[in-house]
Amino acid sequence: MCLLIGTESATAQGPLHNGGFERWDAAVTNPLHWTVTTEGKKFHRVTRSDANATEGSSALRIHLPVYETLYLQQYIAVKPGGRYRVGCDVRGAFEGRVALNVEPSGGVELPVSKDWRFDQSWQRVALDVRASEKGYLGIQIRALGKGVLWVDRLRVEELSEDTPSLANPATVQASASARDGDFVLPSLLSDNMVLQRERPISIWGWSPAGKKITVQLGDETKTAVAGVDSKWKTVFKSRRAGGPFSMTIRGDAALTLTNVMIGDVWVCAGQSNMQHPMSQVIDTETEIASANYPNIRLATIPMQIAGTNQEDILHHGWIACDPRTVREFSAVGYYFGRRIHELRKIPIGLIDCSWYGTSIIGWTSHEAYDRHPPIRLIRDKFVAEVKRDYPDWEQQMGKYHGAQGSPFKDSSPAGIYSAMVSPLTKFPIKGVIWYQGESDARRFDEYAEHFPIVIRDWRRAWGQGDFSFLYVQIAYCKWWAEHWAQQCEAQFSGLKLPNTAMVIINDLHDNYDQHPRLKKGVGERLALAARATVYGEKRVVYSGPIYQSLKREGNKLRLFFKPTCGSLVAKDEKALSGFTIAAADRKFRPADARIDGETLLVWHDDIPEPATVRYNWNITNPVCALFNGADLPMSTFRTDDWPLR
Repeated sequence: MCLLIGTESATAQGPLHNGGFERWDAAVTNPLHWTVTTEGKKFHRVTRSDANATEGSSALRIHLPVYETLYLQQYIAVKPGGRYRVGCDVRGAFEGRVALNVEPSGGVELPVSKDWRFDQSWQRVALDVRASEKGYLGIQIRALGKGVLWVDRLRVEELSEDTPSLANPATVQASASARDGDFVLPSLLSDNMVLQRERPISIWGWSPAGKKITVQLGDETKTAVAGVDSKWKTVFKSRRAGGPFSMTIRGDAALTLTNVMIGDVWVCAGQSNMQHPMSQVIDTETEIASANYPNIRLATIPMQIAGTNQEDILHHGWIACDPRTVREFSAVGYYFGRRIHELRKIPIGLIDCSWYGTSIIGWTSHEAYDRHPPIRLIRDKFVAEVKRDYPDWEQQMGKYHGAQGSPFKDSSPAGIYSAMVSPLTKFPIKGVIWYQGESDARRFDEYAEHFPIVIRDWRRAWGQGDFSFLYVQIAYCKWWAEHWAQQCEAQFSGLKLPNTAMVIINDLHDNYDQHPRLKKGVGERLALAARATVYGEKRVVYSGPIYQSLKREGNKLRLFFKPTCGSLVAKDEKALSGFTIAAADRKFRPADARIDGETLLVWHDDIPEPATVRYNWNITNPVCALFNGADLPMSTFRTDDWPLR
């Protein structure tokens, strides 16, 4: 039977509430109560299908053959202010994002992806919400993308006030034995995962208090007992790179994770230029077709926010890198990981933890705000501005917690960290690659103080000491041109900390595109930084020329650069543009420049006593004039410290 939602041939399916998770007991008392809306006029279809349903139910089938946004929603009457658990089972082959949102207080991304086969098992997801004081829940399934997915056993269960909350929506999507009260693993522990080499290996999860859990990794076995908080943990000795291995977890039942590798794990964090997928790079199809790297493993963290630090996060599990799986993965992350894998010959795990348009304010933990008064003031100022623009901000925030695409993603200090970063901190890593800062360009002076605090705080949270933190200096674009140079300067603040490195990409920008497609160069420059600072290749140059000091010689200023960046090279010796010079009167004029050995001479014939030089500073459409012998561009800079506001 296949019935089109919205036609009079649809039939009632029984009561909504069933007090548990055992039956479908349809998502609605009558399918006609669903409201279907779309953005655009593209073809779509929503049907009821017995063919792909679980026993005793009819699945809801959503088919979007072309990219489209579809909302399937309805409101139901419940007890005013009551607690409810809303859940569903899902599976499908879908390219894009799918979320279950419940108004007024929650949402979670559904674990479907285009690389799923239709015969794979159903995945279960649930979240706890509180009804409005008017006594309703608004249930919405939001699909953005293309493909086919099925939603089954959509149910609402009333909870008592003393019912423990779910640790995270992801904790109900594990194996059948976990659902039956045996054990639950965090979603990061899955088939195909990469565990960090040469560090103790932690395996953890949740079980009823007092339950004994045994974990076997290769020929080593460990035992743990769940505490009163239902948590258990085992630690295996560190291992060299290798695999594949199997890992078996036993309680009353057993679960075996297969194809597990030991290698280096890198978190790929930031905003849209880190999130930018392989499907949108230069020479896309050729690059994707060659992406057969079974020992590079990919994990994508869905975009979510939360009010408190989460212990787990919903995601689709680890997958091996191939042309199907890499298409929507971070291009910068992929190119970085591919280069390291090719050179080091070890398994590489890449965790894409990025969200377009996000401010560093959301990537900062509550603990960091509490420990550091300067950024606490930044947070309070920011929240005050948001409340001014959105008077009902605090009430609106709740319904987007855990949801992808929240319009308040930047208005929730620590919201992104709590939902997307905190759950990762028990998982040992090699380091972080970071591409973020465009959204904070207008707050460049605050960013200079904020950024190092985030680096130190992430290192504190992981408890691994000063792991490597490699990051990208943002490229020029007209959208943030007014504050671009100042933000580039602010990003130098990260270099004050140990085991950090910054790569410069001024030659890879597009003046009119905030998401330039030249991501291969970005990822490979981050790989250069890793080779030089992490993997011991001391002769590798990873940065363009960095200004160090100056000396006045008559009407000229001689500029010196850090010796580790290589010799100066001009792409066009006759056109060393982008330099301005000023005397103590602070009136800047375009300057002449020429390379003199390892230094640079800058002057203006009408300025006899120059005081300072600036390069590509507040210049429209700047052109990279200077590089080093490794063909890496010079960063924008200034030699003065005059106030910028």
